[in-house]
Amino acid sequence: MGRVFSSIASDTFCSFFLLSLLLLFSSLVSLTNAKIHNHEFVVEATKVKRLCKTHNSITVNGQFPGPTLEVNNGDTLVIHVTNKARYNVTIHWHGVRQMTTAWADGPEFITQCPIRPGGSYTYRFTISGQEGTLWWHAHSSWLRATVYGPIIIHPKEGYSYPFPKPKREAVVALGEWWDINPIDVVREATRTGGTPNVSDAYTINGQPGDLYKCSSKDTVIIPVESGETNLLRVINSALNQQLFVTIANHKLTVVGADASYVKPFTTKVLMLGPGQTTDVLIKADQPAARYYIAARAYASAQGAPFDNTTTTAILEYKTAKNATSKPIMPSLPAYNDTATATAFTTSFRSLEKALVPTEIDHNLFITAGLGINQCPPKTRPRNCQAPNGTRFTASMNNVSFVLPSNISILQAYYQGIPGVFTTDFPAKPPVAFDYTGNVSRSLWQPIRGTKVYKLKYGSKVQIVLQGTSIFTAENHPIHLHGYDFYILAEGFGNFNPKTDTSKFNLVDPPLRNTVSLPVKGWAVIRFVADNPVKLNECKLTHLTHSKSKWVKFATFTNKNAVHFILHFLRDLDYALPLGRSHRVGSGHGVCRRGWTWGRPEIGATTTRFTSWADGPEFITQCPIRPGGSYTYRFTISGQEGTLWWHAHSSWLRATVYGPIIIHPKEGYSYPFPKPKREAVVALGEWWDINPIDVVREATRTGGTPNVSDAYTINGQPDTVIIPVESGETNLLRVINSALNQQLFVTIANHKLTVVGADASYVKPFTTKVLMLGPGQTTDVLIKADQPAARYYIAARAYASAQGAPFDNTTTTAILEYKTAKNATSKPIMPSLPAYNDTATATAFTTSFRSLEKALVPTEIDHNLFITAGLGINQCPPKTRPRNCQAPNGTRFTASMNNVSFVLPSNISILQAYYQGIPGVFTTDFPAKPPVAFDYIGNVSRSLWQPIRGTKVYKLKYGSKVQIVLQGTSIFTAENHPIHLHGYDFYILAEGFGNFNPKTDTSKFNLVDPPLRNTVSLPVKGWAVIRFVADNPGTWIMHCHLDVHIGWGLATVFVVEDGPGEGQKLEQPPPDLPVC
Repeated sequence: MGRVFSSIASDTFCSFFLLSLLLLFSSLVSLTNAKIHNHEFVVEATKVKRLCKTHNSITVNGQFPGPTLEVNNGDTLVIHVTNKARYNVTIHWHGVRQMTTAWADGPEFITQCPIRPGGSYTYRFTISGQEGTLWWHAHSSWLRATVYGPIIIHPKEGYSYPFPKPKREAVVALGEWWDINPIDVVREATRTGGTPNVSDAYTINGQPGDLYKCSSKDTVIIPVESGETNLLRVINSALNQQLFVTIANHKLTVVGADASYVKPFTTKVLMLGPGQTTDVLIKADQPAARYYIAARAYASAQGAPFDNTTTTAILEYKTAKNATSKPIMPSLPAYNDTATATAFTTSFRSLEKALVPTEIDHNLFITAGLGINQCPPKTRPRNCQAPNGTRFTASMNNVSFVLPSNISILQAYYQGIPGVFTTDFPAKPPVAFDYTGNVSRSLWQPIRGTKVYKLKYGSKVQIVLQGTSIFTAENHPIHLHGYDFYILAEGFGNFNPKTDTSKFNLVDPPLRNTVSLPVKGWAVIRFVADNPVKLNECKLTHLTHSKSKWVKFATFTNKNAVHFILHFLRDLDYALPLGRSHRVGSGHGVCRRGWTWGRPEIGATTTRFTSWADGPEFITQCPIRPGGSYTYRFTISGQEGTLWWHAHSSWLRATVYGPIIIHPKEGYSYPFPKPKREAVVALGEWWDINPIDVVREATRTGGTPNVSDAYTINGQPDTVIIPVESGETNLLRVINSALNQQLFVTIANHKLTVVGADASYVKPFTTKVLMLGPGQTTDVLIKADQPAARYYIAARAYASAQGAPFDNTTTTAILEYKTAKNATSKPIMPSLPAYNDTATATAFTTSFRSLEKALVPTEIDHNLFITAGLGINQCPPKTRPRNCQAPNGTRFTASMNNVSFVLPSNISILQAYYQGIPGVFTTDFPAKPPVAFDYIGNVSRSLWQPIRGTKVYKLKYGSKVQIVLQGTSIFTAENHPIHLHGYDFYILAEGFGNFNPKTDTSKFNLVDPPLRNTVSLPVKGWAVIRFVADNPGTWIMHCHLDVHIGWGLATVFVVEDGPGEGQKLEQPPPDLPVC
């Protein structure tokens, strides 16, 4: 007998399930939701005038700062970068988690070779689980001085901020400006070994402000109106300087940082290290006037040179727009005011209880600080201009990181190329010393190497970051690529594990991607190593030769291995998205090898914007011919629970199907108590002959196909065992994979608590019986609260079509209590509803409610009334009787609004639509039946024969659609499971009889209707659904009884592209099958 452990319910099914899932998911990319935003970035020299002088600065698209990327949580970004500048370049998407898309992270020679002048690269990645403000910037040399811009991440569509919606929003991007080419600055420092020249100005949104020469007329103005509350998104884009920020006479309420929400707190001053972002609310509650927004240095390194100027913008009340008085200037902290900086950084708390790792697998102690290298004998003095004829350097755990020069570490790791890096980065300093005291000069010179630290996937990591006083101490903003981490605590002096662990915040520590390591202090962070190949770095371009490099960690994950790289990099970190084939060229200054990386494209669960991956033959693709292949690429986004996959050609679905189990995002939990274990209950049908022969025979005769010989659970008629232990609560994922039959399901003596359906959570309700139409899924909790024994899980038909043949057998599995494993008594059999028990079926289907308030479309653009039912076609004269075996020498058919859908035969509808090929379909599917009649009464025989055609209904992008689905009694009435591809929809109501718009609209649930992808249209009844047409492509809506699909009970919606970026159908994949 087959047994289920965790979630697979028989050895045979397990093998089939795992193999099938492997094939299905091998091409999935873990990216997320909603829209795809396409951007073109051209890196080029642009004339930029600042401080009275014009420079040929490197910019993106001629803009300084660069373009703002504005998305929603779950959206995908596709950014094609073309390098028309004279320098190598890469781009990093700072703070984006880049789950499994390390190729998109961006730092040169870490995850990619740089884009050479004249070259290009497409970054592809998804924003998932992050909301707030991030930013992008160059990650090659000091190009970041002018190549950067904001990333604004709004909540998912239909969701809101966890604070009152601001009246308006503005970006405050802080930067640094050099009055010479910043590349020349860093090259000179690299040559001399000394410190690079400090900047000549700070900027806000690229402008220095009123306090600098030649700058007043371009000072940034942020308008406000009295009484309103606005959101400011503050980014420290400076290369080398932590900055204090304040606004005269106004308080700031911090609500987010590094794209994570925080418990709101009020402050007068912000302090951001390079790379950090902070979202603040500001209320315009002061007298109408003009107030300076001011920023200047927090300089913690004693005696080190820094830019001591102040940049300003103006907060301008609308009624003071024409005021001639000078804006009010705020008071700023002293440059070295560490107390104010610390008070600010230690005020952050996560908005909700944090999922902090507790059992630690890797407890690292990493020192970070500056040092010097002795110059070799006979080195020219001009190349040794640090103190006492040395060169500045920096290190972590006494290792000064060295970048490869002809291949990236990720490529070397992925291809197994030796000699590029070593995995011996130390987990603690090689020598313990008084880290923040007077350090022996023997410790000032680190070793050089490309050393990484290796982690197993899923490892729980704690890092104690310890600042040092080697040469000098200062505050270091440490950034970890590819991860957010919890900051448990920070403090001053040497970290003491005996006393300082008591300061750890394990309840609501802030989630950040960059931590300010205090001057002469320490900070402790934790994270789970669940993301392949990322980096960690200090965000200050530390000190000339080494100052031109960045302290970083990189992690590489391949199922079971993660590497950490500790190093100094010359430029800032980039996060580059996974994409199509990427090519890296050869030549001086870039990798010498040529690489081509084939990568999945990005889509969404309801295959959003990837209609090419939906699958129904001749709708979105031609079938895969014998011997052929095709790769499906899409993203699961915004859905949690159970779905399934299956063949969509003829009746292959009888045996070609399997579950899709969607767990919550890592770090999140179910909205119900975590079950002890989970199991799949996949219901199916079995024919004792080839099911393809069954449907072919029915097609030939025009009659009904033979019914199945058995129902199955996980592929077995009666042998699957699902083990439980007394007292535990388990989750069953029930799927109706049957071709042609709605099914009742129950478990002897046990109640079932429904918690989800079609990968959406629902308000829990308890039932003894489930009813699922083909295509539907239901997640239920079951508590093992009965006497220890063996109980049948049983399923049999709900047969609503009066007089129609159906399989009246019953399939069973066994719920087996552990202590009854060896029992010899027969399992207890449950009582099942009568086959035609419509009352029980209706009581079940009408019990569903969304877990939370639903965002139901209210203003309707398309109000469709669509009938669905069976009919007959008269046979043409002289047709052989064996081909007309429906009643009275006819052939069975089915239709929607009297149109029996006909599939194309030599091209898919999507291909024809995309390529503008005429003659494949028409766009005249009617919005209502051509003739109104008594749909569920005695229907005139003149209405029994529909017309045939490939008729589609066209929708503009963003249209709000209501469909009244009306069952009919043409020939016979029955329950129809109607499935809409590419969408979830709200089921507002269902009922019996003819839908009456005057009275039945009062039954609409507009508060918490269930979100489904398949609705059970009641026998002799109606159902009303609504959705927003926000997914471009061709989407079939059909009855999920496969016999009815073949008869024509279907139609297709063609959803046009939207006007904006990310609202368009992707291009067809290169391996799309041809007919």
